[in-house]
Amino acid sequence: MMRSFSGPLPPPESLERYNQVLPGLAERIITMAESQHSHRQGLEKHVIHSNVSAQKTGTILGFVIAMTVIGGGFFLVHEGKSLEGSRCIPVFQT
Repeated sequence: MMRSFSGPLPPPESLERYNQVLPGLAERIITMAESQHSHRQGLEKHVIHSNVSAQKTGTILGFVIAMTVIGGGFFLVHEGKSLEGSRCIPVFQT
């Protein structure tokens, strides 16, 4: 006969048999599962905070780059530079 289970803890019958083999073993297994659960929650919290931070940083840097390009364009126009360099398609004279 083969038995299997899914999840962090075995069924209560198995825990009872573990205790019969070694007294206190069921409590150690439960403590180990609780510790793993706390560890996993801590990692997930860290990942969420890191993702939020990366998104904020990306948005701020994108805004800074856009404002730098727009401000630089206005500065060049103010200084009397021509707008011909801003065309997307080069014009060739034949």
